[in-house]
Amino acid sequence: MRILLVSVLLLPLWASAQTVTLQVVEGAATEAGPVSAVLRFARTGATTSALTVNVTRLTSSTASNADFSDNNGSRFEQLNQVIIPIGESAFDLVISPTPDNLVEPLETLQTQLASGSYTIGSPDQALVTIADDAPVVTLVPGSLNAAENGALAQMDVSRTGGNLAASLQVNFVIDPASTAVGADYSDNNSGFFEQLDRVTLVAGQSVFTLVLTATPDNLVEGPETLDIRLAGGNYQIGSPDQALVTIADDAPVVTLTAINLTTTEGGSPALIRFSRSGGGTAALQVNTVIESTSTASGADYADNNGGRFEQLNQVTIGAGETAFDLQISAVQDGLEEGTEMLDFSLADGSYLQTGLTSVSIEILDELIFSDGFEAATGE
Repeated sequence: MRILLVSVLLLPLWASAQTVTLQVVEGAATEAGPVSAVLRFARTGATTSALTVNVTRLTSSTASNADFSDNNGSRFEQLNQVIIPIGESAFDLVISPTPDNLVEPLETLQTQLASGSYTIGSPDQALVTIADDAPVVTLVPGSLNAAENGALAQMDVSRTGGNLAASLQVNFVIDPASTAVGADYSDNNSGFFEQLDRVTLVAGQSVFTLVLTATPDNLVEGPETLDIRLAGGNYQIGSPDQALVTIADDAPVVTLTAINLTTTEGGSPALIRFSRSGGGTAALQVNTVIESTSTASGADYADNNGGRFEQLNQVTIGAGETAFDLQISAVQDGLEEGTEMLDFSLADGSYLQTGLTSVSIEILDELIFSDGFEAATGE
């Protein structure tokens, strides 16, 4: 019995006599790929039970838990422990870098064996480096000639590297020398480019085609420019990184059409059509000027544009309308005046002029004879 008792007591002493070492198998990891690092935790002695090995991360380490994962149930990452399984004399800890959308320097993970139910052997330290794979963003110009009459500008915002499984916000700066402003265009990124100078590449998206649509308006502007450049963010800026967009104007063009140039007191009105092409669909104010050759005054006629022509020398072409027919009706005043002339021309405004731009309207007087008959005369 004594001999058997001695044998049982000696077994645990023999089994616990283990020496643990820490060896670098592969010390250079990188987010690109990713390429993993490998550390070998080895033990001597019995392997009849699993062994928990404790480690300490030295303060000189710059990598954090967010920068990697391990193949030991995250025990190394979260608990600074590694388990050598039962029946195994070594365990290869695989440290896999976590790709991210950050620009980082070379990071280090320096570990050292800590005390436990074993003897610490040599080597007992390991240094792992984690190389960054920051996103690289480029701005590749496509068609850069936009126009208010429908032509679009396009450019590709592309990324390589980083974590494609996560979204990436790309920032821009508009050169102050640009003559176009946000009101001159819209974008296909929910207005984020126009309003905030940014575009978002969603998760899984490596290329976003930014489309700029010129906004038609009732202005005479000439060509406008938009100089777009990549700005800093959680990425590196590659090449090309700039696009110069030109927005061609499509100013409204106004012309007159003389439908009827004669009106009689108490009779049919004169009719002049104000037509527009190009520009936007908003209401357009057209200005006129009464020529010095006119003999009629505002008291001699009325208009069907709310008195704006008579009082303000203006005509409004309504929103969504391409023309307005101005009616000039002679006012019955009971005076013998003879024929009066209303000469007017288009004046400058937010439009161009073409074709017929001046007209002369005859306002015929109405004579009342002693027998009660009326007659219109130009004498």
